[in-house]
Amino acid sequence: MLRSMTAIFLLSSALLFKAPAQTAPSAPVLEFTGSPMAVPYACDPEDLEAAGLACTESPCTVYTELNTAAGRGNTILAAGDWHGSSATLASVLLRSEDGGRTWHQPFAPVRGGSLDHIQMMDGTTAWISGETVQPLPIDPFFLLTTDAGKSWDRVPLFEEGTPGSILEFVFDSKDHGTALVDLGGGDARYEVWETETGGRGWSLKQTTQKKPKMPKAPEPVWRIHPEEKLFRLEHFEEGRWAPFASFAIRAASCKSATEPPEPKPGQP
Repeated sequence: MLRSMTAIFLLSSALLFKAPAQTAPSAPVLEFTGSPMAVPYACDPEDLEAAGLACTESPCTVYTELNTAAGRGNTILAAGDWHGSSATLASVLLRSEDGGRTWHQPFAPVRGGSLDHIQMMDGTTAWISGETVQPLPIDPFFLLTTDAGKSWDRVPLFEEGTPGSILEFVFDSKDHGTALVDLGGGDARYEVWETETGGRGWSLKQTTQKKPKMPKAPEPVWRIHPEEKLFRLEHFEEGRWAPFASFAIRAASCKSATEPPEPKPGQP
């Protein structure tokens, strides 16, 4: 009953109040010249603290992990996260508008977030699923764009603090889509959600213990292929996967800021 009320709330609030689309602050543009591109991570101390990483004695290595890619024409998207050896730090979204030669970050990273799946309906409309990892997945959400990824809206699927991750989703039109959510356990582990508003509002359609069959998604023509020290972006053309660009796995070496000790009573 509570979940149904939440679904109605999310649907009605999304229709009545449309938040302005978000873009990331200006960031360095990456250019692919043949060598793997390192996606810069700023060593945000709040990210490190939220992830529980103690990087005071020796620096912590931060890695880029790309999970998914999609593209239409010259616009290509790639998404994943930054993480340390034991914790997820923030989400990563990359966009190219020149066929993969240069890249930038069009959306501010979600702290503790990871992006998993992308679908592009055409040259302008796309959806990306994600969740926060603390360390188990909670707060599943969608990122939506209708301007080819220049700006994005973030739409939560549940109320804050709810466990779950979006296993898969598929849109068969710009308005209608279906998402399969894994709650991680219990007698009603899986939920099927549906939207008629392009992903801006969702309603619960089915709850089940057994994983249900989902509508067939379009065959991907872009993919992320992991290798030892890099992630390779590949495009399916002429019956084979052709390499297009590559991204370095190692992103940064971070050290936590240390606060000076508080003075003892009587000391200046």
